[in-house]
Amino acid sequence: LAGEQPGPGIGDPFGDFGASRCAVYLKDPSSNELYCRAQNGFDEAMQQARLPIGAESIAGAVALTRSPLYVPDVTKESRRSSARSGSELALPLLVRERTLGVLDISSDKAPLRFRIRTLL
Repeated sequence: LAGEQPGPGIGDPFGDFGASRCAVYLKDPSSNELYCRAQNGFDEAMQQARLPIGAESIAGAVALTRSPLYVPDVTKESRRSSARSGSELALPLLVRERTLGVLDISSDKAPLRFRIRTLL
């Protein structure tokens, strides 16, 4: 509506955090995998990517533990990352105690810029 201020939202992950890429992974309960539902900054192959829920990837670990994970330097990380270099922030998408998926924000530069209050 004209004259109304926009409500709170996701904001701009590229400007707010200095991100290069952002993806929303949703959980496929039939395969216990994450699939990319929406993304910005990745190539077309990302749309087909499926990540097992578990310790193999950063996003998979977040879906399993339901806890946020910030990796300031992915080159020192053994788990699969959406970032080629730089940093990654993965946040679980939860409704009540149910995991819906993961919001994954990554940057080619380390570290991503964010404050704890930004995540709340």
